Amino acid sequence: MSSLILVNNIYHEEFNQFVNASTNFFNNLDDYHQELVSLLTQKLKIIHAD
Repeated sequence: MSSLILVNNIYHEEFNQFVNASTNFFNNLDDYHQELVSLLTQKLKIIHAD
C-alpha cells in the first residue's frame, strides 16, 4: 500500500470539504492501520505543550 492514501496533498476549496475529509479519515482509521503502522516507529516522540 502506498502512502498516497495518507499523504495525498488535496487542496479543499471549502472548509467543510476539509472537515469532511478529515472526519472520514479518523472515522475509518482501521482502513489505514497497516500504513500507519509502517510510518510509526519506536523513535516517535510525543511533545507536550505545557
